Amino acid sequence: MLTSNRIISYTNLSSGNISWFFLAREGTFGPFDSKQYTVAVLEQFMKSCLESGNAGGRSVIDHNCQQVDQAKKQSQISLFELIR
Repeated sequence: MLTSNRIISYTNLSSGNISWFFLAREGTFGPFDSKQYTVAVLEQFMKSCLESGNAGGRSVIDHNCQQVDQAKKQSQISLFELIR
């Protein structure tokens, strides 16, 4: 699980605001306010998936990652609230 290709940013040209996202097999997560925070959330997400036996969509889907998927469909969320 490399993080270097998973972090993306989007600049709103009218406001100049930068939003940060990370990509995972489970979907795109964000927006986050800073790259540093995005990296921290991604690292926590990967740690949680590894500790729970989630193989990144290759086999068993973990309960925590299912919660993330469900909550993500409902609204934009902070992953820290789900995987603490």
